Amino acid sequence: MSNLQINTRVRRLFYYLEDFEKGLIRIPLFQRDSVWNDKKKLELFDSIKKGYPIGSVLFWRPEVVEDILSSDYEIKSIGSYIMNERANDFFYILDGYQRLSTLFGCLINPEKTKLERDEEEWFNSYNIIYNLEIGEFEINKKKDFSKLEIYKVPLYKLVDTKEFYNFQSTLFRLNINNEKTLKYLKNYEEVGFKFVDYNIPSIDLIGGNIKEAIDIFSRVNSAGSKISDEWKLSALKSSNNFRLGSLINETLVKVYQLNFFDNKNKRKKESLRELLFRCVQSSFGNLYLDNQKTSIFSLEKEDDFEIIVNRTLNVGVIRTVEFLIKELGVLNYDLLPANMQFIFLVEFFNNNEDLDNEKKLKLKKWFWQTTYSNYFTIYNPSKRKRAFEIFKEFARFNTNVSLYNDKPNEKFIVPDLPDKITFGSVRSKAFLLFMINYANNFKEFNDNDINSFSQEKLFKEYDTPENVIPKFRKINLINSYNKDGQLLFHDIIKINKRQPDFSKMLETSQDFENYFISKEMKSLYSDINIKIDDILNLRKELIIEAEKEFVKSLEIVEYNQ
Repeated sequence: MSNLQINTRVRRLFYYLEDFEKGLIRIPLFQRDSVWNDKKKLELFDSIKKGYPIGSVLFWRPEVVEDILSSDYEIKSIGSYIMNERANDFFYILDGYQRLSTLFGCLINPEKTKLERDEEEWFNSYNIIYNLEIGEFEINKKKDFSKLEIYKVPLYKLVDTKEFYNFQSTLFRLNINNEKTLKYLKNYEEVGFKFVDYNIPSIDLIGGNIKEAIDIFSRVNSAGSKISDEWKLSALKSSNNFRLGSLINETLVKVYQLNFFDNKNKRKKESLRELLFRCVQSSFGNLYLDNQKTSIFSLEKEDDFEIIVNRTLNVGVIRTVEFLIKELGVLNYDLLPANMQFIFLVEFFNNNEDLDNEKKLKLKKWFWQTTYSNYFTIYNPSKRKRAFEIFKEFARFNTNVSLYNDKPNEKFIVPDLPDKITFGSVRSKAFLLFMINYANNFKEFNDNDINSFSQEKLFKEYDTPENVIPKFRKINLINSYNKDGQLLFHDIIKINKRQPDFSKMLETSQDFENYFISKEMKSLYSDINIKIDDILNLRKELIIEAEKEFVKSLEIVEYNQ
């Protein structure tokens, strides 16, 4: 770091609060969001009470403040309090933001400060009290402090010595018995002095530029939460009108509204976030696998960075999700066969926001070809980059060729169907998507289908592929018969996810051939000596025959089941 000065200080907690109110402590726009949960906040105050160290904080004052680091380059609030005007000799928080935001949010006295705060955010995130009865910190759920029990004290009163005397006077006025009074006063005084006398060390860096600050931030956080490339690029390219991280957040909200994530696995949300960033990296002409050309320092130099990123996230990503859902039955993220397909599709929609029927058919064919061939698994990174180059030309309609084939005289081979359908297998997802689209007659899916997908079983005790029922809308059974062929009722019975299996589909006269339920299967099921294996073998033959016929239409892919 050029002309870097490093100073160390150890100061009482009180002075950090005072500096914050004076505008001496600022938060750069590249700082990450406050993510601490209530448990971590309570643990922080418990450590202070016990006199445990909570670690040092790292501050930075840039060498040239007038450059990019104007007041517009800052987060406007911390701990729910709106930032004051910036003092000349301010410092940015590089490390310790989670701790300081918790301390400021809970310990700034709202009755005495000139700072404004977001009341809703404060109540939801920083409304912590100290319970003098049990000697513990607690989350307070009451908005009206006048209704708080006398032994529950807001934390900001603990660092104000005058508040102790007010509390003492209130106790005497309420005529609480001597034993309780002495207990409350003792606990209040002990924890109050701990807060007032608590020292926090800081390391102050003076000098350097934004890139160097980000590098330091990344290094000091390497032992904690991983500093992602998305965060680094967001930090480098943030301005008063643009922040990459926030734009990805907004796009994820839109994607979630379309139900395009796995409800059962929260980790997938982070995976989807990373996928969107890969789309951003790949939207400047090179697939993200090209580490040199798509590094954050290369992308930072792009002149049209904000324009391209806005188009990618607001147009390319959203149109891709809509296309996957409505045209292909990829009703949630869990059904997406390969993340690389998503990236390629975003590139396509970045160049073609609207599709005519011819383009739509070509793109759908490309999707099925890449799915059934396991295209993005069989090729190494170098060949995937080549595939992206060819697809870019296809997206611009400079060629009709959409696929790269390193063996042009040979067809792609469809892998064997696994013994059990799982969401970790591309072949399994190809099978599920074929079944879903077959049931829908390969027509466009409507909005009601988006929230209805589930993978069910025809018979609960079997796990084989031919036993799978991919349900994407409600299934109603009409005119149910018993095994002797006698009509039981005319009412509609809705099969839902609470059913142990979907064997009722075999008990009705209703046609379910689009779910590969044949009359012969129903006849076998009505037999007294029912053999489920025979029914499933029949269903397997029907599915394989239909799937084989569909794959034949993909031309350069060969079914080898």
